[in-house]
Parts: sequence; C-alpha cells; structure tokens
Amino acid sequence: MSGAPAVAATVLVSADGSDWRDVSAPVFAVNVEDDDRLTDKAVIRLDDSTGVLADAAFEGLELRVAFGDPDHQTYVFEGVVASSRVLATPGRQLVELTALDFTFRMSRRDYDPAEWKPGETLGSVLARIVARPEYDLSPFQITPATDIVLDERRPARPANVNEWEFVLDQAERQGCLAFCEFDGTDTSNFYFTPLAKVVAAEPIGELHYGRGNANLIEFCYERSATTAAPLRSASTIDPVTGTARVSPSPTTVPRPPLPPPATDAVADLDPRRRTAIEALSDLAAAAAATLTRPTERVTGDTARTADELAYLRAPDPTSVLGFSGHGVASGTVALRAKSRVHISGVSGWAEGNWYVRRVNHVYQRAVTATRPTYSTEFMATR
Repeated sequence: MSGAPAVAATVLVSADGSDWRDVSAPVFAVNVEDDDRLTDKAVIRLDDSTGVLADAAFEGLELRVAFGDPDHQTYVFEGVVASSRVLATPGRQLVELTALDFTFRMSRRDYDPAEWKPGETLGSVLARIVARPEYDLSPFQITPATDIVLDERRPARPANVNEWEFVLDQAERQGCLAFCEFDGTDTSNFYFTPLAKVVAAEPIGELHYGRGNANLIEFCYERSATTAAPLRSASTIDPVTGTARVSPSPTTVPRPPLPPPATDAVADLDPRRRTAIEALSDLAAAAAATLTRPTERVTGDTARTADELAYLRAPDPTSVLGFSGHGVASGTVALRAKSRVHISGVSGWAEGNWYVRRVNHVYQRAVTATRPTYSTEFMATR
C-alpha cells in the first residue's frame, strides 16, 4: 500500500448526473467518510471569500470526489448533496456541503410491507427495490447468506420503516453488509454480501508503524474481552413437530497469547525496572489466560419455515477477539472500509490482519506557506 501523499482533491458536480463540471478551484477542505454499515458521506468546504456562494442553494446536486496527484486521480465517492450551511468566521467565510451516497435516496421512500410477496426470495425483493430508477443504483451483487422465501403464513416485516431501513434490517439479520460503491467511472454499484466473506478476503495491503518513518503515522489500539462478539446459542420450537431446536455456540477462536517482554533488547535497563516489567508481563499473561468471551442465549417466536430456523442474527466476525483501534495513515485511496489490512510494527499480540470498519479521507488545500495535506484516518477491529 503506497504511502505517497496526494496533492489534490477534485470535486465534480452535476444537476442531472450527465453534465459534470469541475468545481475544485474554491475547495478548501474535503472529508470523505467510508463506513461499513452506514451511508457514506462527503463533507466539502468551499472558500467563499466573494460571498457569492452563500446566496446559492445546493441541495439535490450530485457530487463526485477524487484524490491523487493532478495526473492520476482516483474517484472514491459519488452522492447527492443533502444539506448545506454557511460558516462565517472572522478569518474567512466557508460554504459547507454534506453529500450522502445514493442509498440516502432509499431512505426517502416508505417500505410497503406488501412489497415482499409470499413465495418470493429475499434476493429477488432486494434486487427490485434497489433497481428503482429514482435511486440510480445498479444491483451489482446481491447474495444473502440464506436466500429465504417469505412464507404466506408469515406477515411481511418490518413495518413503519423506509426502504433503506428495511434493507439494513435484512442485512443485520443475515450477517451481511449492504452498501454502494462508486466504480470510479459512471456507476454506483449496490452490494448485499455476507460479512463472513468480506472478513475472509485477503488483506488489501500493509500499514507499518515506524515512529514517523512509515506509512502508519499513528495507531492507538486496545484489547478487551468484554467487547468481543458474544458467543450466542439459540433455541426455538419446530412449528411442525413441536420439538425444541437448539443451536449451540460456535467453536471459539483463541486470543493470541501475550508475548514475553523483550527486556534483553534494552541494554541500559536497570535491574529494578527490568524486574518490574517482567513481573507485569508474567502476571498479565496469567490473567489473560483466564478471560472468556461474553455469552448470550437467543430465544424468540416460533419459526414459520425450515428456512427461518437458519434466519437468526449472526455473530459479528469482525470483533471476535475484542481488539479495536483507530489510526492515521499517509493519504492513500487504497485503504477502504469493508476490507482487511495487515498492521505491523506494533505489539506482538496486535500485529496481524485487522478489519477496517471506517475510513476518512481528509484533505485540506495549501494555506499561506504550507503544502496541501491529505491523510487517511481509520477505525479497525479484530
């Protein structure tokens, strides 16, 4: 993963998705947030030294954002402006645009419980909803973990939600991610894919922490058994036979052991301090061996069909060990949410493949006697 900093941000806008115009000249700052479970967002701040932009209305404009050097731009976001505001301060006046990706449009239409028809698969109803012309989304990959069929005895659910909330509810129950990604050219593709498949993918690259001499500038991380995904067991009643059905907890993944302290590597470590460090490490390793993951038992209504017996909220495979961290890397468009990255140069128990939950691409143009800055902030779990 290249740590070379980007030197420019490009912002294109369009009123109808066809006539795209470059409005990068007044761009003062950009923050594109790529989240694994929320609608992606871009916040654009425009320098309004003339005061003219403050009189304009921007809601409804379509917007695209790219980062990179002037000759090699990579587009990472496409969305629609949902709100704008004016920031008038003694130093300067800015106009701030907040754009959301096209899944935002799905939140403006109520979900009709009759949309999912008896005998229809989940994948079919999702594809029909996503393909509505007004959403401007392409149903690129819709692969539910269990493509259940709505039983005619079962009322459609949920009710009193919008279509985006319906999609997210189905994703959570299936242990899937629902999101759209701009292909960098002209299409926002929609995905509904099992989270387990995403977590099993190969890392997209490596971030190495080297105390200011590597592409990982900062990384603050922690381990806590209490925040690990709970081990769930489930029970229900078979609607045909009336017998109990029990799903036991899955096999656990052991937490990596704490490595012994490398006190021999420090030549000038005094004996008293060396003894204290070794004692802390020994006792910490002994205490860590006794820790267990939280447990949870799930019970609920009688299942309606055989497929529904498998339709249980899946455990989160992205936080099995209870590790979490947030960091800052040299600006790179290669680091994206919904992927894994290998992190090195950190503690032995933390080094390895991490799941990236959120990424913020942060750009600010050059101010007096400074260079433009571009960094990539992220949150990861393991």
